[in-house]
Amino acid sequence: MSYEIKWTPLAKDNYSETVSYIYDTWGEVSAEKFTDDLEASLKNRERFHFLGKPYALLPSVRELVLGKHQSLFYTVFENSVLILNLIDSRRKV
Repeated sequence: MSYEIKWTPLAKDNYSETVSYIYDTWGEVSAEKFTDDLEASLKNRERFHFLGKPYALLPSVRELVLGKHQSLFYTVFENSVLILNLIDSRRKV
């Protein structure tokens, strides 16, 4: 059974800011690679929603490391995967 992917407003904002940061710093090709990799990872979450490791401070939240600098935090409920936040450790917040 596939689960629907939903985003919080905070996660959407951080996603947009991360893509802009990658684009401005490393160019269009790198930004497109990041978005393609993220989309592929989210496709996996639709079916394999518990693949991310439980976050130590809040076990109902799962963390998916996307690369050296990005982590996606999400929770699973009913028939949805809710993306809570996307953190890029290189960006100043």
